[in-house]
Amino acid sequence: MIHHLTCSKDTYITNKVIAGVRRATDANVGYASTIDLFKLHNESSMKDETGDIQELSRGLLFFDLDQLETDLASLVSTSDSTLKIELVVKDVQGSQVAPSDFSLELYPLRQTFDEGLGSDIIGFSELQAANWVSGSLNTKWNDSDTSGAGSTWDAPGGWWLTTWTGVHASGYIAKQTFAKGDEDLRMDITTYVKAYWNSEVANNGWILKFDSTKESDSKTYFVKRFASRHSKNKFIVPRIEASWASHTIDDRLDFETGKTNELYIRNFSNNAASSFTQNLSSTPLTCKLTFGNFTSTSTTTAVQSIAGISQTGLYKVSVSAIDAEDATLAPHLLASGSVTLQERWTIGSTLVYSGSVDLKKPYASASPQPRNLRIALRNLESSYTRKENPVIRLFVEDRKATHRAVRKSIELKSIKLEKMYYQIKDANNGNIIVPFSDTLSTAAEYTRLSVDEQGPYFSFPASICPYGKTYTIDIAYYDFGKRRVHETNVAFKVV
Repeated sequence: MIHHLTCSKDTYITNKVIAGVRRATDANVGYASTIDLFKLHNESSMKDETGDIQELSRGLLFFDLDQLETDLASLVSTSDSTLKIELVVKDVQGSQVAPSDFSLELYPLRQTFDEGLGSDIIGFSELQAANWVSGSLNTKWNDSDTSGAGSTWDAPGGWWLTTWTGVHASGYIAKQTFAKGDEDLRMDITTYVKAYWNSEVANNGWILKFDSTKESDSKTYFVKRFASRHSKNKFIVPRIEASWASHTIDDRLDFETGKTNELYIRNFSNNAASSFTQNLSSTPLTCKLTFGNFTSTSTTTAVQSIAGISQTGLYKVSVSAIDAEDATLAPHLLASGSVTLQERWTIGSTLVYSGSVDLKKPYASASPQPRNLRIALRNLESSYTRKENPVIRLFVEDRKATHRAVRKSIELKSIKLEKMYYQIKDANNGNIIVPFSDTLSTAAEYTRLSVDEQGPYFSFPASICPYGKTYTIDIAYYDFGKRRVHETNVAFKVV
């Protein structure tokens, strides 16, 4: 699963020399559509300065981390090991040549800042906070005030914390190297955000700057340009991306001998998910699979959790590997390749669910090539509102499979593929909104599809897609150990 939180305020501050006569230390660009980071070395000939003339800019960003915690509260535990929180800021170089081989560092601010209303990034003529000398329009209570309530930075150019060592001994939250210069910024800020949620640090926003070596050397780095929150293209505004693994894999469609299989059920009462009222610690929930004289019994004593969040009414049992050579099962597996096991879930003597599951021997083929699969989206709507979290179901079929003749219609079952992932992209320009998580530089499982008795499915928050645009979904899957991508070419719109 993935969740986006957009930036609440951002700007950049600078001491750039204007027309060779003044520095723009009191200028504000809070409404500019870009965040420009640069360092100029001896590019100006100011008359009133001696020695090297360094001109710098630094970015300021603020996100409502309390809102992020609220958004995630029912979706993922803050202690879940798969939870990853990243700061994403998009590159918008345009025709401007970017510097190369430099690093940017992100530090926590020690005081809040005002975004301001300035937008002049040429003459820097609009005077307001935040700027190079002031964080906000308020004044400090006194010279010894360190509460962050005042406006004047402790030193020109921003006031940041250098003693937080949650990850890096030098005090920065994250650091990224830009080899070519046109890369997007993507920084892992998980540890710092969790520290804020644990009341270990404050949230006054962050400052983004060149590392100290680059800020003080004798080279020019002009200009690394990012989109700000005032960009007209809402896909590229600064955002926090929270992602975590939330898939469940039910083995009913691929229940095989020789391996542990997992089965899930969900209890409902009055058409709503509801946990059993019995004390399962004293009387476990039991799943019994039977065929003739064969019996396999598995138990569970707790409601299942996904991403650290208890799922009301969801229960799972792990069925130990069944031997294909079992005297009762072997003749039938040899004759037809499968055996239908009767499935009964009980609490004590109370039956809570009954059904059946087909036990199969592992699939074997003389060909190493993947199958010719047809993948269809069963229930994709033409449009979704930004508040929806649609569940998209898939049907997977082997085109070359043969089906026995029957006299009445039957519902075909979907094929289960153990590993499937989704990708969402803009249908018009191909820009990827949510990438396949299995092929990231650090592979993750947040776009992996779940599977139940009806087949593969996934859910996503429509709010991650900028509204008013049309999107399409791609599916990546692994078959016979080989990865393939299926483009559905079916579009939906977020309104």
